Amino acid sequence: MLNNDFIVPTSDAAADSAATEAAVRRARSERAKVFRSLFADLAGLFRRRPDPIARAIAELNALSDRELADLGIGRGDIAWVVRHGRPGFDEGDFASADPANDRGRPAAIRHVA
Repeated sequence: MLNNDFIVPTSDAAADSAATEAAVRRARSERAKVFRSLFADLAGLFRRRPDPIARAIAELNALSDRELADLGIGRGDIAWVVRHGRPGFDEGDFASADPANDRGRPAAIRHVA
C-alpha cells in the first residue's frame, strides 16, 4: 500500500508546463535562425553575379568622346572592343594588375603588326 507521507511534492504542474513551453519556443526560434541562415547562404550562391562585360561597357560609355579617342576606340565600337579586344593588340602584351602574376613582363603595350 502507498503511504502519502513519503511522497515528495514536485514543482507545480503549471510552472512545469510554462517552462517546457518556453524551452520549446527557444528551440524553435534557434532552429528558425539556422534555417534562415542556411537559405540565405544558398540564395547567395544562386544570386546573379555582376556581368564583367556589361560593367566594362558601362564604364567605357561613361567616358567622354575625347577620352575614348585617346584609347583609340569610337563610341560605336565600345561593345565590340569589350567583347573582342582592340585590333592589333595581343592580350599577352599587357602587364598584369597583380605583380605576383606579372613574371617580369614589361608594362608597356607592344603593338602587334
